[in-house]
Amino acid sequence: MRRAISLVAKSEELLGGRFTDDAVLHLALFFAILSRRTQDGCHIEMDEPTLSGLQVSKIWPIAAYVGRHLGRDTKTTWKPADVGEVAMEMLAAPRNEILPGELERNNEFSTLIDQLMEYITQAFDIPKMKHDRTLQNGLLNNIVPACYRQRFQLWFPVSLNSTALPKGYEREHEVAEDLARMV
Repeated sequence: MRRAISLVAKSEELLGGRFTDDAVLHLALFFAILSRRTQDGCHIEMDEPTLSGLQVSKIWPIAAYVGRHLGRDTKTTWKPADVGEVAMEMLAAPRNEILPGELERNNEFSTLIDQLMEYITQAFDIPKMKHDRTLQNGLLNNIVPACYRQRFQLWFPVSLNSTALPKGYEREHEVAEDLARMV
């Protein structure tokens, strides 16, 4: 686990962003489990279109770095689909800040976040909210990874993405449910 946590930290450095603390622990555990699986000869299977898409993504070299280092530590060879699974998990991990260039690479997310910001602005009738960078960054840091989890059908600990609002915030809860449906 110690080695896996250091590889998550190195991945953050190479990506130019930071994962949430919970995501760091989740990724480290995932790396350790996948490393053990590859040692036992249990490799990941992945469809070709998904694998090809990941191989041309900017995260691929970082995922390959993780695979090389874990493979070297255990004297195992990682197959491309093993590296692809690392890439998917990193894309799907919640962040403290959006990864540099992420929005430029995927205009769908920019459009979605703009729509969500507009909806929130109208729902609360606060025109300035449309330009609230803290809100926008919070949406980006959580929704982009959630979209990847959905796209790749990845499991993520429910306790890390469930929250309960105190009583008296019914309107906020309604807006949050509307946003979830939009996403």
